[in-house]
This record gives sequence, structure tokens and C-alpha cells, in this order.
Amino acid sequence: MAVTYTDGEMLISVTERQEFLRCRRQWDFQSPNRQSLVRKGMPQIALHQGSAAHHGLEAQALGLDPLEALDKWFEQESVRIAQEYVARVGAPLGGQERMELTNSHILVRAMLTRYFDKWGWDNPIKPFRYIAPEISFKIQIPIEKYIENYHGPKLYLIGTFDGLADDESGLLYLIEHKTYSMKPSLESLLIDDQMTGYAWACYQLFRVMLAGCLYDGLAKKLPTIPVILQNGTVSKAWIDVDERTYLDALIKTHGENWYDVPIKLNKDKPAVKGIDHYEPFLERLRERDTAESTPFHTRYKIPIKASQVQTWEEDLCNMAVDMAANPRIYPNFPWSGCWDCSVQDLCKGVQYKEDIGWVIQTQFKLGTYGTRKAQAGLTPDQVGSVEDLKLLWAEKRKALTA
Repeated sequence: MAVTYTDGEMLISVTERQEFLRCRRQWDFQSPNRQSLVRKGMPQIALHQGSAAHHGLEAQALGLDPLEALDKWFEQESVRIAQEYVARVGAPLGGQERMELTNSHILVRAMLTRYFDKWGWDNPIKPFRYIAPEISFKIQIPIEKYIENYHGPKLYLIGTFDGLADDESGLLYLIEHKTYSMKPSLESLLIDDQMTGYAWACYQLFRVMLAGCLYDGLAKKLPTIPVILQNGTVSKAWIDVDERTYLDALIKTHGENWYDVPIKLNKDKPAVKGIDHYEPFLERLRERDTAESTPFHTRYKIPIKASQVQTWEEDLCNMAVDMAANPRIYPNFPWSGCWDCSVQDLCKGVQYKEDIGWVIQTQFKLGTYGTRKAQAGLTPDQVGSVEDLKLLWAEKRKALTA
């Protein structure tokens, strides 16, 4: 097949690179550089919750009330989703869909409240200090360093990293907020593609190598309510519960003076006070709650090596050229299934050689991607140092909090 390049320029996001590697057919349907299809109507709730949490975290870093910002975001999103749903199906959102949005709002609000209660409402990333949150960038990919006689479009890497911060000694760290259903391992994060790519972008913008990344994870769940045993006491099973929730259960079961209530576990032994029965378990919960890794929060300080950033640049250039060269399109069906793919119906239609035009017309729209809308984003021409970035974001924060 002859190599044919697109004209002009091509913007490639860090996430898009991962989609290209995972499944070229999915990439072809969804990439803004290809068909740019986005499903109308209800969003994937998991992705929606992540966007909501990021909005609240950014608001706090900019000096705003994160919960008020979150509530406003959900209000606006609910209107937008309802309008798209009517346009798609000709009827308003049903009770199930409205409940999903409401429950999502309740969950994220509780997650953020517990996050700030744990880490602090003034500076939750201590000992780091925000330089700026939510930094979008557009950086030309240095193809000529690795590819001889390249004559295609100008290729740019775009993206938005959650924050840049420094510590007391002035070392720079990437801040990476994540909401998750399954806790990531430290081993996998040491070579994480997205964090390494953002480290590369930081170097291109500021010409300073990051010392590392703070992975700041929020589990998408709330504490489990402990059960009441047949003997009338609160279970001390080691479940995903925190001290606050366990104390609420004690008060609900034994009353405000739970610590003085006599607890009789064995008819042949005298009763003990509630404080003596429950305090050892509460102490264990207290110790777990104050750790950096709990059932609800995970923090890792990830070192980033210059050598891995260099390798990432080489891989980026090779992959970007492949993406720009009108590549062959074919699917990848992993053994784990395609449960998280939002274009499964289109893929099956292609696989069965069916006409998918009507499905595209009625179920999809052309996407407007957040990273691309932010592409007034930073370029090396706009910021040559961290000090430039500090000045830009000081002005933004002043305007928002005025």
C-alpha cells in the first residue's frame, strides 16, 4: 500500500496514541483525525464521574469552592445530556437515566468531600504546592530527529495534565489525579505511558526535567456499612470501612454513649464497656485512614527517569508517522473482551459486512474533544519557563476569584 499523508497539521493526543495501539478500528471511528464519532445521549458513567471529580479538584486549586463548582458542573451537564437524549430518541430522559446521573453526582460529591477531609481543604497535595492545575499543551513532534526525508503534515502532541507542582526544595512534580474502580499497582505506574508522555511535554515547555509524579487516586466507592451481629454488637470484620462510618454505626446501634454501654459477649464472663470492646478495632481503622494508601485513596510518588522520557520520544515519533500515513484499519479483539468500547455496534456491523450508515446517522455525532477545545493551550513559544507559567496562572486565578 502506498503511503499517503494528510495535508496541513495533525494533532495527536496522548490518549489517542493508546487507542491506536489498542484497536485501529476503534481509533478510526473515534479519532478526531479520522471519523470523530461520539455517541449521543447518556455518557459512559465511569468517564463522566472522572470528569466531574477533575472539575472539582481544579476548582479547589484555583481558589474556588470545589463542591459548589461540582454542583454547577453537574447541573450544566444534566441539561446538556437531557437535550441530546431528546434529540436522539425523541423522548425525555427516563427515570433510570435520571437516577444514574443523580447517583453519580451524590457519589462524586461524597468522594471529593472525603478526599479533602483526608488531605486538607487548603492544600491537599502537601508537601507539594500547585504551580498550576489543568495545563493544556500543543507541542510539535520532532519527527526529523528520527525519520529521514519525512514530507508529511506537521505533527503535534496535545494533551492536558492535571497539574504541575513543586516541593520545598523547588523540584518539579507532575500531579496526576485519577478516579478508579481497580487500584493500580506501583509497578505498572513506573512505566505508565501517559505520565511519561506528560513528563516529555513538560520538558519541551519548560526545559526542566521533572523529578517525578504524584499519583493521586480516588476510588469510585464509599465505605461499606458494617453489619449488626445477632448478639447486638457491630461487626468488627476487616472490610472497606473507615473510622467515621464505623463510629456512625456505633452511635446508631448503641446510642451517643456507646463507649459506656455494657457489652456482654459470653454469659460466663462479665460485660465490658463499649470503649474496651471497640477501641482496638477503631485504632486499626484510624491507622489505616491516615496511611497514604487506603481502600478509598491511593498516593504514590513516582520517579521519572530521563532515559524513559527519551525512549518515549522515539516511540512517539515512529507512531505519529504511522498514524499520519493513512494506515491500514483492522480490529483487535482482546481475550478480555471489548466491554469498555463505545463503538461495539459499529464494529460488529463492519465485521458482518452490514450497512452501518443509519446507525451512525441516528446514534452518533461529530465529537468536540475537550483537549482540542483547550488548544489555546500552551506551546513552547508562549511559555519558556516555569516562571512564565506561574504568571499566566496567577492572572487566571485572580480573574476567577475576583
